[in-house]
Order: sequence, then structure tokens, then C-alpha cells
Amino acid sequence: MKEYGRVWSFNISLFLHQICIIILFSFTIKKAKKSSALGKAELVNRDVKTSNTQENVIKA
Repeated sequence: MKEYGRVWSFNISLFLHQICIIILFSFTIKKAKKSSALGKAELVNRDVKTSNTQENVIKA
């Protein structure tokens, strides 16, 4: 019976550890998605600016 109890407590701790890892992982994924979305928006803005300057150069 002692062995069974030890295995059971070990399984619970392992399960809690996995939950913590999953929570941390989801947080990092959300942060990465936000930062990548911001990066994409900056790139689009930069592309718009460069295309505008290229048009101005062509007009000049």
C-alpha cells in the first residue's frame, strides 16, 4: 500500500508540473504572437513609406 501511495503522489506532482509547463508555454506563445503581429505591422508601415518615397523619386 505504501508503494501505491508513493506512485500516486509522484503522478500528481508530475501532472501539476505538466500543467505549469503548458500554462507557461501558452503565455510565451501569446507573447510571441503579439510581438510578431507588431513586427508585421511595422514592416507593412515601412513598406508603405518606402513605396511612397520611391513614387516621389519617380515623380521628381
